Amino acid sequence: MQYTSATANKLLKKITAERDALLKREQKLSIFNCSAGEDEDKLRPEYDMAEYKMKIRTLNKQIMTIKHAINLANCNCKVPNADGLTVDQLLIVLPMLTEEVRRYYDMAQRLPRERVYDRYSSSSYVDYVLTNYDPDDARKLYEVARDKLTRYQIALDEANHQMIIDIDL
Repeated sequence: MQYTSATANKLLKKITAERDALLKREQKLSIFNCSAGEDEDKLRPEYDMAEYKMKIRTLNKQIMTIKHAINLANCNCKVPNADGLTVDQLLIVLPMLTEEVRRYYDMAQRLPRERVYDRYSSSSYVDYVLTNYDPDDARKLYEVARDKLTRYQIALDEANHQMIIDIDL
């Protein structure tokens, strides 16, 4: 069956949640409490280990199949408007770009010379923090990195809604 990357990821979340719920249910049914003198057989919940094993294996196989198909598609799909990068490469580059944007933003906010206030210092000297760069250069780098990050994020969003993945469940 064919899915977009976005719908494949939603299917993956659904099946993973289904498996997690089944595991929790198994955890609750596989043991039970009773007090001395109570009839264990009347308190024993219905539980079939083989049945749960089969259901969990089936869901795990579906999860593996979906993840593998997504990974293959991510490695092979070049994203338009993303400088020839694949989805996989973008997923690596985006956190790096986000950090770069944050770093240049912080640098752009600095004044070329800022007075350091140390309320505990008894020194009569005034200390300053000086930038070792031009804050205007940092501002320009920030804008370039921010625009690139935005372009890549939009391109990835579009690719996730357009890229078709074949998944045989």
